[in-house]
Amino acid sequence: MSFTFEEMSHINISAADFMDNQLTMIGVNYELGPFLRMSCPKEWEQRLLTEWQTGASLFRSVISVLWVLPIDVHTFYMESVSAHGFEEHSSSWMNSLWAHKRTVEADGASCKIHDVVEFTPRVRIIGALASLIYKTVFKHRHKRLKVRFGAKPS
Repeated sequence: MSFTFEEMSHINISAADFMDNQLTMIGVNYELGPFLRMSCPKEWEQRLLTEWQTGASLFRSVISVLWVLPIDVHTFYMESVSAHGFEEHSSSWMNSLWAHKRTVEADGASCKIHDVVEFTPRVRIIGALASLIYKTVFKHRHKRLKVRFGAKPS
């Protein structure tokens, strides 16, 4: 059984600057911080996601709470990358499918960030709880983006 959710924010940074500065593993870890962290090989820390190879497993990432307690191991597999975002179809110890699509839409000097996540837990009975946790994590990620770049009023 799959679960899907989405989160959207309108922030005060141009789409081009966001893509050039935030879509790296350092940027991902900023969004997740300070409570969660995803590891990566040193050479991947600052590599823009738009430069990531598609159609192949890239590397394994340990997801840790407070940087020390591992809770999952994620294998990155990028389906597509572009100047407007990415689509990842990965797997982890907890999820047979982790599909994360992020689109970045220009809006003058600001941009709209839209994340859509679909996941299939390996243990079905934890799906509802996992969904609640993942939604909370993505709300936190978007809150961090708004704090960092400022939120554009609706």
